[in-house]
Amino acid sequence: MHEKVRIKDIAEMAGVSPGTVDRVIHNRGRVSETARIAVEEVMKKVNYRPNIHITGLSLKRRYRVVITTPNVMEGEYWESIHAGIRHALEEYENIRVKCLIYTYNQYDIYSCREVYNKIAKIDADAVIIGTTFKEETVRLSKELDKKEIPYILVDSMVENTSPLAYFTSDHYICGYLVAKLITSIIPINSEIGMVQAVRIGDESANSSILRKKGFQDYLTEEKITNKIKRISVTAMEPEKYDEQLRTFFMDHP
Repeated sequence: MHEKVRIKDIAEMAGVSPGTVDRVIHNRGRVSETARIAVEEVMKKVNYRPNIHITGLSLKRRYRVVITTPNVMEGEYWESIHAGIRHALEEYENIRVKCLIYTYNQYDIYSCREVYNKIAKIDADAVIIGTTFKEETVRLSKELDKKEIPYILVDSMVENTSPLAYFTSDHYICGYLVAKLITSIIPINSEIGMVQAVRIGDESANSSILRKKGFQDYLTEEKITNKIKRISVTAMEPEKYDEQLRTFFMDHP
């Protein structure tokens, strides 16, 4: 039924202009909350899906896209990434895409390496890489480059890779600004605690490396000499994690 419904029809049913419907569908421009709700209710009622036309893309072909990220836990960061991917698949349902999802333990470099080795052997049309370990990401990207498989990076840009695109915040600036904020509110000569998850394979996440560099660079630039106390915690064992933090705060009241 939704294929026969036009934007003009939805506009008439919702009592708004076709331009308003277009802005709601594509989530762009300003739309009043009342108009948005009216349009969304009509779209839901008629089971409307956007008819998206993509030039040069064969809708008869089935595309194989590999997605690899750390394991997805409810309420955590990577869950929102996967939610966005599912949303895109629904919005572009006229494109035949088969998604192969491979997740790994972000605290275990060997888990990541095992998954990446599997992906390197897959004849994919594209790969989405949720980055954690820098060297493993570089190794996988080189294999994809050899096979001329396009890939994008999510969460952080990694040096010595050639992604089609990457989506990330600036982790270096995040660390830099955290250092600026925290040193502006603590007493002079206070100790600063820095939590770091212990990872099997002893390699920090790429985003953590960048944030720590930004943090340390700010201290160096401003000639701030507060002592940094590293707090190594076992993220995979919550009970130990809590105990390690309690011990640290008892030793550093």
